[in-house]
Amino acid sequence: MRKHPGLSAIVSAFAVFGAGSVRGQVANQPAGVARDTTVVTLSPFEVSTAKDVGYESLNANSISGLNTSLLNVPVTAEIYNQQFYDDLGLSNSATLLLEWASGQSPNGKPTNGIVTPGDGVGDTPFMIRGIPAGAPRMDGFLSAAENFLDNTSQERTEVIRGPQSLLYGTAGASGVINYQSKEAVFGRNRARLQLRIDEWGTFRTQFDANYAVNSKLALRAAYTRGKEDYYIEFNQKKLDAWYVAAAYRPRPWVTIRGHAGVSDVFKYRAADSNANLPGDPRSGQNLNLLLARGNAAGLYFKPLDWSNVDAVAGTASIAAYVLPNYGGTIDLELAPWLNLRVMGGATRYNTSKEHSFSVANSQGVLSHSSASNPTGKWATGGRPSFGQFGTRQRGIRALLDAKFDVLRGRIKNSLTIGAESTLAELLGSNPVNFYLVDASGQFVVNRANIANNDAGRTLIPITYWSLEDGSDFGPWKVGAKEVVLNGNTYRAGESSIQGQVPPTPTNPGGFNGSRVGGPTHQFTWAKGYYATLNSEMFNNRVSLLGGVRRNFQEQWNQDTSRLAVWATTWSAGAVYHLNQYVSPYYNYSLSYAPNGAPGGARPQNGGAYPSVNNGVGNEAGLKFSLPRFKLTGSLAAYTVDVKDSAVVLFNDSETIDPTSAINGNHQGRLAYFSDYSVKGAELSVTANPTRDWRLRLSVSYNTDVAGKRVALERWYNDEFRVNAAGQVTFGNGTVAMVPSIAGNASSPSIPLTVAMMKDPASGYLATLDTGSGRIRDLGGRSFAALGLVGRADGQTIGTDRTGLPITAHQLGWIPPTPQFVVVAGGDHLSIPRLSESATVTRSFSEGRLKGFSTGLTVVARQHQQAYYYVDIADGNKRKVQFNPEQVNTNLMLSYRFKFWSRYQWTTQVNVTNLLNHRDLVFIRNVGSGVIENAKMNTVPRSWAWTNTVEF
Repeated sequence: MRKHPGLSAIVSAFAVFGAGSVRGQVANQPAGVARDTTVVTLSPFEVSTAKDVGYESLNANSISGLNTSLLNVPVTAEIYNQQFYDDLGLSNSATLLLEWASGQSPNGKPTNGIVTPGDGVGDTPFMIRGIPAGAPRMDGFLSAAENFLDNTSQERTEVIRGPQSLLYGTAGASGVINYQSKEAVFGRNRARLQLRIDEWGTFRTQFDANYAVNSKLALRAAYTRGKEDYYIEFNQKKLDAWYVAAAYRPRPWVTIRGHAGVSDVFKYRAADSNANLPGDPRSGQNLNLLLARGNAAGLYFKPLDWSNVDAVAGTASIAAYVLPNYGGTIDLELAPWLNLRVMGGATRYNTSKEHSFSVANSQGVLSHSSASNPTGKWATGGRPSFGQFGTRQRGIRALLDAKFDVLRGRIKNSLTIGAESTLAELLGSNPVNFYLVDASGQFVVNRANIANNDAGRTLIPITYWSLEDGSDFGPWKVGAKEVVLNGNTYRAGESSIQGQVPPTPTNPGGFNGSRVGGPTHQFTWAKGYYATLNSEMFNNRVSLLGGVRRNFQEQWNQDTSRLAVWATTWSAGAVYHLNQYVSPYYNYSLSYAPNGAPGGARPQNGGAYPSVNNGVGNEAGLKFSLPRFKLTGSLAAYTVDVKDSAVVLFNDSETIDPTSAINGNHQGRLAYFSDYSVKGAELSVTANPTRDWRLRLSVSYNTDVAGKRVALERWYNDEFRVNAAGQVTFGNGTVAMVPSIAGNASSPSIPLTVAMMKDPASGYLATLDTGSGRIRDLGGRSFAALGLVGRADGQTIGTDRTGLPITAHQLGWIPPTPQFVVVAGGDHLSIPRLSESATVTRSFSEGRLKGFSTGLTVVARQHQQAYYYVDIADGNKRKVQFNPEQVNTNLMLSYRFKFWSRYQWTTQVNVTNLLNHRDLVFIRNVGSGVIENAKMNTVPRSWAWTNTVEF
């Protein structure tokens, strides 16, 4: 007779849960061997990936918290399993979601709206249905940093569409992306060793093994090591990751699981730049744009093409991250009708071991004959700086599931009650620069300049290095905290130091510099209580799913008061199984996300943030299944109404408040608030009609209409000091001197005047941004190159005043429009109107071709809306930027055979962009409509070769 814990055990379990903070993970766990027999049982909280057929995943626990058939829930979900990853030759979710999935797109500034494959190194937030999806989740629980996208620890990727705050708490109105972790499997011994190389120099190895010690204990381990290169020169990612998981079943009614993993990620990334060739009419123009227009010939020491144009100035940044994550679950069968799961976990996104790194005050590419280039070769230069950054998140969650029938078994119910709590910390430093130290190791400080941006310390000088010698980042090394240059020692130190100046109401910490503030230490605490009800009635003809959630979030840091928000969301829907083939459904759902301060941005025109950004979703459609052909899918129509969505203005398009102005931003970046509606239709079909065929089709159509009009005032942040004679001066009153012959540093020096900045014949004519009036440079030379800003002594020509009316522009610039219109109605989102993705794979299990497989994947994106811009050349009309249609075709060829009876070897070649279809995308300034950049929208044709041994 089966024994179950009594009431005391139930009370004890809840006492343990109530003792700590509440929060946890919904794990994707394979089937296990229960009790001491060979009978396989499955917890109601677990879902078996072993039941996947081809690309088809029939079940998920990411919608209600329970293992549920996708045909029985009124929600659209797409699940990408290991078979799909293998056939496409993929190793991370970012590539899949950005390049192969339909209905997804990157979320960010206009240039991010144009996916540039081959960049590979960048991590981009995602959009679903044209709405930001928010942070991806791990096992339906903790937020996953974008660098967790590698499949070392992943079993599959799920895209759950529509407002999903019921289970996920803070979530986007469009849906949630969830990564299911690999878990130890009872009753199965299996190992897999994989090696991948490609045309660009990638060399990646991965090992994954599961070992069932006995019916009570199973272990799993995975390890990945490799270097991934990309077609853009210098772009590279190195990965060293390990992951372990264990499952223990001491009693038939108890299952304990745990996992831990750490990833070390090291990344190089190139970025485009402008030509810097004094005397050449192309100087100051964007290199990508020159290449796109065929005007880049003879610019540098080597011909420019799309593989090196972004890297010709040397690598733009280096970053290293340490990404640990831990988690565990306890499943208890308290009674045949009652189950409890308690789960906890922790993640970290940490750059303290190494650090993000970039060259500040970059000089661009300098000719071998440039007066400021001491190398005698084509070179670039800059001074190093970096920022340390990290996040920590930990939490616990509990789910109690009770099954009961009513009306004599005519209605079968599963009631799940959940509670959770998470605490997230954001840690960051001020910008860290390198400063001169003396023989005793102490910073050399000029007390007279203690209040300047560098607290009176001496910055390391700009250093130049040759590009002809193949150096990718000159003398700077990631992780170095001390540099010896020209016999002097420079040590890393934070630019702002507390207590350097008397405290004021606006600067209570007494930090030096114009941009006051100390290290970031922000906390976000969230807790939620919720209940979901799954019901089957009328002889399982109708499936109901509904629930309600009460959520609380509080955010605070060391400098600001607390921001606390309560919100209630709910969801309800039904599926009617018309017959075994077709099931119409409908769902109504709500989402919420506290607005807080996205990206540190402040609200438009002052004021406070609306407390909550929420979305209301309506979705109706058909779910269908043809068991004979193992075909399942759904056809859905939806609308999502979003209110008070906080949107941060683009860095390179912030025409009202440019970040690169002489005096920087006006108290940080800007956010505006938008109301809009999105509607569309989606078709998803997966089939495995025979053991030799695998098919997947996904089609997404989206359109949207903006709500309220949003227009922001233009501001002037370029104010510089001028004396009565019209001469430009530094903060100490010294007149700014420049060479009398522009570009010739050895010519006699003369005072720089406002008149010279307006005179084309002076060599110091100010180049003004046509959309914002920002002063880009003087005669093609940056302010840093002329010694007007960024000096070692901290002196600058800037006044440090920002947020001035545009009418205060000292060079008389007049804006094309008095306001910068952000939203004015009409389509406005960065998403293709229509996108399709189809994959067909044919394997041969008999005959002469036995062991061979071939597959084809085609992705097409049409009517791609990127962003709106104001065309000043056409009467200041507001227009939409459309990108070329994108078509990408991928080919797979593989051969599989067995040897030594239990070993199986698969060798596979994937060809990306088989037809080598590539289009140029010209990028316009949103404030002026002037074309200022260009990109390719697909990678060139390339191959990857993967060899896998399984046993």
